[in-house]
Amino acid sequence: MADNEVCAGCRRDNEEEKTVSWCNDYDEPVCRPCSKVHRRFVIPHDIVDIKHIPNVKKVLSKTCKDHAGHTLIFFCVNHDEIVCPACLSESHKECDINHIEKAANGIKESSALHDLKERIHNQKGIIEKVKGEYIELSSKIDQDNKQQHKRLIQLRSTIDDRLNRLEKNIDTHYNQGFDRISSNTEQLTSLAQITEANLQILKRQK
Repeated sequence: MADNEVCAGCRRDNEEEKTVSWCNDYDEPVCRPCSKVHRRFVIPHDIVDIKHIPNVKKVLSKTCKDHAGHTLIFFCVNHDEIVCPACLSESHKECDINHIEKAANGIKESSALHDLKERIHNQKGIIEKVKGEYIELSSKIDQDNKQQHKRLIQLRSTIDDRLNRLEKNIDTHYNQGFDRISSNTEQLTSLAQITEANLQILKRQK
């Protein structure tokens, strides 16, 4: 991996992380985690996509842009910037100063990064919780669906039984009526025959 593809802060901590952004305040390449930290400084750093930076500027600069020949070896906590010895004597006499190596080593344990990790952890917990709720809801919907189908089958069975009994009662009612009519018709036919026979007898007696 080429030097200009490695995060400057991680490289100072003997680690190699691929560069994705450029910090215009530090004038150095940074990886994704470090770029988030840079944006969360008290005075946020100007972070841009590494693709938008000319290749000539991707080489890590260790020289102070304000004092030619002076090396950037200190980190000003108050101003969130790296400075050279000349900068200290001119503009940072009352500031909290750390050696740049010490500051770089502590970047991964900074409160901003710790806060970021904590938020990611909490977000993961929320995602898992919501996922569990959706799974539980899906299971409940499936159970309700099965129960509703079971009730529908029972209702259909009850209705079918009721209709079958009603149909049977109707058939019984009309069959009984038909039987009574048939019986009465036979009785009337027999009575008519008897009446006709009596008429014939009366005619013969004249």
